[in-house]
Amino acid sequence: MDNITAFLLDTIWIVSFALAMFYNIARRRDLKPIIWLAGVLAAVYALNHIATALLFDGKTFRQHVTFQYVLWSMACMLIMLVMLVFKVVTQMRLYWVTWAVFALLAVDIMGNALMHIDQNIMGLNDFGAPNIVWIQDRWWLWYWYSAQSNINNCLMLAVLFLPVGLESGLKMQTNIRKVFKSLLNGFNFFRFVGGVNTAYNRLIVIQDMIDAMPACEQAQAKSLLSSAQELLYRQDETGTDHMDGIHLLLDAAAHVALHYSTAPATQYTTALNAKSR
Repeated sequence: MDNITAFLLDTIWIVSFALAMFYNIARRRDLKPIIWLAGVLAAVYALNHIATALLFDGKTFRQHVTFQYVLWSMACMLIMLVMLVFKVVTQMRLYWVTWAVFALLAVDIMGNALMHIDQNIMGLNDFGAPNIVWIQDRWWLWYWYSAQSNINNCLMLAVLFLPVGLESGLKMQTNIRKVFKSLLNGFNFFRFVGGVNTAYNRLIVIQDMIDAMPACEQAQAKSLLSSAQELLYRQDETGTDHMDGIHLLLDAAAHVALHYSTAPATQYTTALNAKSR
């Protein structure tokens, strides 16, 4: 891959990860680990992009490959380190999305290590002199590296938009009877995943409704919303289905937010008997 193409692709990935961060802030701001992950990916890619451009300035291709792959490996490790520090500092659980990105970054680190060895230490195709010249030395490892690097970036970008409830849906399929049952009714799994994502979206909408209430009237609605949020997190962690209870609590919180000025507090609890949406 020539340097101009690589430069353009790097810019596209930086902008794409930044857009993924803004999307999650706008639509799923409660999922802070996902927002941080997208932001860290965009920031580290940008820093590596700048560092590579500065270090490459005035250098030959031979000089460039002596640090290029090491720099990318360090960038991948930095992303993982920052997210692990985030987990320790905030005590927030990292969703399956983060671990999927870690796995892809590990593949990228391996690819960079192989390319560094092949072009700087010894040719891995014949264990002879390092492969340097594209026209005469290129082999399948070079093609694989270019392909996997961009495929991994595509996959990392894609998972930043997937519902975190996919993890709970996968956990529910570990039971053999449920697996066979899902074969007969395949829509159950996707309905479950969609339900979790819908619940997260409702949390955001109802939080906006509560924020519009007078501060002195928010306590009950916030308590209901907090209970729904805790159940939703517990469902993600354990795979136990709490969707009925979650939606009952969300319905009650929405009812309080909509009727706080006209209905007495004793009437708010009737929402708990409403049918789950």
